[in-house]
Amino acid sequence: MNIADLFFKSQTYDRDTIKKIFLIIAVSWLPLLIISFFSGTMLSADSKIKIPFLYDYLTNARLLISFPVIFLSISIINNLISKSFDQFVSAEIVRTEDLRKFKQISDTYYKLKDSKISNIIIFFLSYLWIYFFWRNYEDISGLNSWKLISSGNEGVQLAGYWYYIVSIPVVQIFMFKMIWTFLLWSSSLYRIAKLNLNISSSSPDGAGGLAFLGYTQIFFGLLGFAQNVTFSAGIADKIVYNNESFMDYRFNIILGIISVSLIYIVPLLFFTKHLLNAKLVTLFEYSKLGLNYGTSFENKWIKKNMPDNSEPLLGNADIQSLADMSNSVKMVQDQLIIPLRISTFIAFFVVLIIPYLPLLLLRFTSEEILQGILNFFV
Repeated sequence: MNIADLFFKSQTYDRDTIKKIFLIIAVSWLPLLIISFFSGTMLSADSKIKIPFLYDYLTNARLLISFPVIFLSISIINNLISKSFDQFVSAEIVRTEDLRKFKQISDTYYKLKDSKISNIIIFFLSYLWIYFFWRNYEDISGLNSWKLISSGNEGVQLAGYWYYIVSIPVVQIFMFKMIWTFLLWSSSLYRIAKLNLNISSSSPDGAGGLAFLGYTQIFFGLLGFAQNVTFSAGIADKIVYNNESFMDYRFNIILGIISVSLIYIVPLLFFTKHLLNAKLVTLFEYSKLGLNYGTSFENKWIKKNMPDNSEPLLGNADIQSLADMSNSVKMVQDQLIIPLRISTFIAFFVVLIIPYLPLLLLRFTSEEILQGILNFFV
């Protein structure tokens, strides 16, 4: 098995996935722990080292939280995308005349996702990202840490070399792979939305038969969660070690949460035109059908225009049919024009907020937080 197979081969959530997570943590995080232990920078801070390894929030959050979440999201999202492609066909949402085009779309997705050239580009992009961005972003200016001595001529330490050459590239490779998957999936959804889809506003899922797309899309929230964990931990380092204020980052946090949530939901908007058209057409049809049925019901039971009618009203099927007609119209009226329920989006939004909650402990005492919670509910 080559490196591309280890990094990019399609996975399913099983024991092997867990083993791979521990294996990569053993390669990316454990050597840093061992090196920092023998160099005396694992736990203690002194006049020279201000940020010991185990108190570097960004490093540990990225390697022990973000990476496992990203890795697990690969198997989950790949499985959901595969089932979504199948659902378009099995539920006959794609019409027979468009099956060939649909197959081309799905084939293109899988071909590009697992192509050697994309894997190579992602591999090199991960190192370019570190060279041009990460060191300047995460190293606090003027402070010596377990990986970098800013003062004097010492520079990057042995643990730092391992961190920049091995640890971070591993995480970035998986992150970029999932971003690439998201872009390809979004492109596929855009092309599918251009087809003449068979959308039924009478579908019980309340989204014209497309509710499965909403459930698939929200699992990209795992990727957003991992990204926000990294961002939050970086802020924590700057608050603790650079005496910066939580309030200095409040707008960055709000903007980050909103932008990430919108980015992963936007592809669902591609189907709004289909859902809106189907909803309007069906409402007009149901309105006409309901009017005809309502008129017949009134003539039979209210105006008594049917002299031969001797049926009893109590328990008559006409009453139930009228109620069923009313429920059917309401179901169409309630149909979503984006295949995502508000309750599901709120849950998605909460997942993106969770990584920032620990920062409150750096701004408020536990007593103040507890009192705020009590005031909210009481």
